[in-house]
Amino acid sequence: SESVAVKIFFSRDEASWNRETEIYSTIILRHENILGFLGSDITSYNSSTQLWLITNYHELGSLYDYMNGQPLSAGQMRTILLSIVSGLLHLHTEIFGRLGKPAIAHRDMKTKNILMKTPHTCCIADFGLAVIQTEATGEVKFGIRNHRVGTKRYMAPEVLDMTMKSDVFESYRLADIYALALVFWEVVNRTEFDGVVNDYSIPFSESVPNDPSFEDMRKIVFDYMNGQPLSAGQMRTILLSIVSGLLHLHTEIFGRLGKPAIAHRDMKTKNILMKTPHTCCIADFGLAVIQTEATGEVKFGIRNHRVGTKRYMAPEVLDMTMKSDVFESYRLADIYALALVFWEVVNRTEFDGVVNDYSIPFSESVPNDPSFEDMRKIVCIDQQRPPIPDRWQSNTILESLTKIIRESWAQNPSARLTALRIKKSLLKIFDNEFKRKTIKEAEV
Repeated sequence: SESVAVKIFFSRDEASWNRETEIYSTIILRHENILGFLGSDITSYNSSTQLWLITNYHELGSLYDYMNGQPLSAGQMRTILLSIVSGLLHLHTEIFGRLGKPAIAHRDMKTKNILMKTPHTCCIADFGLAVIQTEATGEVKFGIRNHRVGTKRYMAPEVLDMTMKSDVFESYRLADIYALALVFWEVVNRTEFDGVVNDYSIPFSESVPNDPSFEDMRKIVFDYMNGQPLSAGQMRTILLSIVSGLLHLHTEIFGRLGKPAIAHRDMKTKNILMKTPHTCCIADFGLAVIQTEATGEVKFGIRNHRVGTKRYMAPEVLDMTMKSDVFESYRLADIYALALVFWEVVNRTEFDGVVNDYSIPFSESVPNDPSFEDMRKIVCIDQQRPPIPDRWQSNTILESLTKIIRESWAQNPSARLTALRIKKSLLKIFDNEFKRKTIKEAEV
């Protein structure tokens, strides 16, 4: 006889049991890195209804439990990472034919939902929140329609701030990938290299409570500058990584592995994620427009030209004078928003022992959720911009950055700098600063 695992749901969790049973019963999910399903049943115990899900039993328990008990070897790390991503790839991929399956997004990837089959291999479990899609219909099918479900600690930024496109299946796949990255971090962090190993730690363990709220997670994932000021070194690398990302988007690359030119249309600090304390990456391309030189055509996902975050909208977007059929117009609107982001970063940087509290652009001029008219009056009619502190003029670096910011948020779009010019200017500013320091040290 073989041992089995019985997962018991109570009536309040019937939706999850139904969903998991439906997925296992109607879809061929057989894969070595997906928990094996044996059956389901409804029974009664002590006058209460119990819903059973019967699966293969794995005595080593979850990956979470396993890593709590012992560190991993480098060999284990390799096979565990491969087995997790192989299972997720199988879920995410639609397979055609008589024995095929739809594409499935998990929506609750975490180490507690990954079981250890052996000390070297895992399988993914718990499909109670999963969503599915088939190419034939394109429809996203839910068991539980709430789009902000799962374990808050592992929720992607777009889930936390409810900006995810909930009717687009790819959104759920990408949210799984964010959670997968956190799982990978846990595994690598618990692996012994050169005789050194860390204690087991879950993501953000030092930053949020054991049971964090949505607001706890939103604050830590998004609001890095809210939590601490930046050093001058951080400011340099953060500004360069942001403009490097935007330059890559704005540039068409030719050839077999090329890409079209892309304008973001919603540049703001909430759409820039901190990869490390010194580097960022740009996220959220739901409003992006693209163009290839071959056709010259501007291609939209959303044709409305007055989209994005109102606080960061360029004057020509707010007063609807932008040339909406010209791709360069969108690039220049991105540059205006980039200047506001730069202002936020520089304003939060400590120089000579002085640092300002974190502030978003126009925080003292418009409400928290400004209307188009609020922003149009401030930006277009009054031609206001965020204040430049006097002390910025007495520091060589800050003075140079002020010039870039002012030129980039110019009222006239054609007067703004390009991403390439901004990047070259930053490199020159920081290179000159390094040379000055080197000369001073040599003189000492």
